Amino acid sequence: MANIDTAIYTAQTTRDTSLYVNASFRPLQQPLRFARFEYTIPASPGLTAADKLRLGFLNASNAKIVPELSRITSQGTGAAVVVTLKKCDTAGTETSLTAAATLNENSVALARPSALVVPEVEQTDYLFLLLGTVTTETAGTVILVEIAYYSEETH
Repeated sequence: MANIDTAIYTAQTTRDTSLYVNASFRPLQQPLRFARFEYTIPASPGLTAADKLRLGFLNASNAKIVPELSRITSQGTGAAVVVTLKKCDTAGTETSLTAAATLNENSVALARPSALVVPEVEQTDYLFLLLGTVTTETAGTVILVEIAYYSEETH
């Protein structure tokens, strides 16, 4: 049986160590953080397809989003809507951070837009939900968005 090594394993096992020099494990040991955004559906104007529900900023440089640990929850009886988590940079360019998810009076985990994409957000990018089909909306229902992310930046 052959051993197959990752680049990290090779760097760790072949590094020169001394009192003053040691390989950095920082990229492997990032704390996972969660950002929570809440929105209460008003009686008017309500939600419609193609609306942008602006959430806010993460305020972390090169933050990597972990969609599989992020979720959207409907706290109440009336929110059935398709949503996609996106970011918008200072130039106005919008980028999908997740695939579309259907929130149907429940809690739904998000998914990557592509298996090969690690969604990344800059400090000046704001996050928003792009609304797709809105089937149900009830005033007073709270939509809770929890976004998991990590960054090498220390706060």
